[in-house]
Amino acid sequence: MLRIVYVCKPILYDFRLVALHQGVNDYAYPHFKPPHLAIGSRIPKEQLPPLGLLSIGGPLIDDGHDVALLDAEIGPLPHNEIVRRVVDHRPEALLVGHSGSTSAHPIVVELTRRVRGELPNVTIVYGGVFPTYHFREVLLQEPQIDVVVRGEGEATASRLMAAIESGGDLAEVDGIAFRRDGRVVETRPARMIEDLMHTALAGS
Repeated sequence: MLRIVYVCKPILYDFRLVALHQGVNDYAYPHFKPPHLAIGSRIPKEQLPPLGLLSIGGPLIDDGHDVALLDAEIGPLPHNEIVRRVVDHRPEALLVGHSGSTSAHPIVVELTRRVRGELPNVTIVYGGVFPTYHFREVLLQEPQIDVVVRGEGEATASRLMAAIESGGDLAEVDGIAFRRDGRVVETRPARMIEDLMHTALAGS
């Protein structure tokens, strides 16, 4: 079992919208949603549900991991508080994802650099539309980011966490990119999910 925090969707609303969704399970992999400006963010008290967080977190919980979900789109919390909450969980893996806003990338960079400074041994995984298309630049320019998930993450994240936990070869995990000996390694594309009914949401 890994301790994971999953943070999703950084928002550019004063650079600091984040809240921790508790009660899903204990904590393990911090999984967070970084703050960014989105349509739902501009509607007072009408934040959109973090479906991305839940669809990634659900399979990880089913796999027996200890998962904390941090939705950065509601709050607001300053970046210091986001980093503090992640660090307090002492995760073995930090998953950061957003739904595609390029504007969120600088926030992901800042937050992951700060987390790396506090937790030098945590594995940092970055997913979403932007890193999917720019994984080479991300991995070459941001050494604090260990792995990029390319494309759909529901099944890939589960396989990736299993490989990390067992010490397996990341090159055998489809749908990711990572560094090895200073070079970016791109694995085979992961198969698309054909039946969304088999994708478990956290808490379902």
